[in-house]
Amino acid sequence: MTPAEFASWLHFAAREAGHDECAQRIAAAEPRMPWRTVWAWWRPGNWFTAHPSLNGDYYQVRRRRYEGRDPVEVVDQRGPLRLDAETGRRVKGLDEVALTEAPRSPEAFDAPELHNWNLTAPESWAGAVVFAAERGRTRHLVEDAHGMAMLETDAEVLRDWPRGQGIDPSSSEEPPPGPAPAQRVPTGPLTAARVEDAIRSGSEERRVRPAR
Repeated sequence: MTPAEFASWLHFAAREAGHDECAQRIAAAEPRMPWRTVWAWWRPGNWFTAHPSLNGDYYQVRRRRYEGRDPVEVVDQRGPLRLDAETGRRVKGLDEVALTEAPRSPEAFDAPELHNWNLTAPESWAGAVVFAAERGRTRHLVEDAHGMAMLETDAEVLRDWPRGQGIDPSSSEEPPPGPAPAQRVPTGPLTAARVEDAIRSGSEERRVRPAR
């Protein structure tokens, strides 16, 4: 993994934990990141139940149109959940009658798929859908059992990036050695501090496991 690609993952972690200022500093320090995170509605494994939980075949993800905006709508057995496409924040109180299906622009149809580039990423990144494209920038919507993420690529940055073999998901196919972490069911609102605590505690658990 190149330093630029590693910076993409640091940027994702900062966005996912709600540290937007940190994400901005990372982007300024490494402007050649192959992709960057616009927002991430994400949950650490074995700590918080993802909602939307994109695990199984019982959910649908749609791009909707509402008063000039295109919210992302996830529908499962609990009903619809809608996220603002620009910020990832939950949107409530929309008039159901005024919601329509949002068309994809010609630029989005012609934009390169994320899986075309030689990147190291989970398998779900390979299935990312082009959500929007404008002035050389393409947004890709990732659906995963841990949640959703909106990623952005810049055609100029990727002009010389290797392609052909596509995304390599091998790093996410094998679990870490040792027993699986215990399933936790905490209560209360999910905050950036609690996400950080889950990640930090998970890292400490992996460090103390005996080597096999």
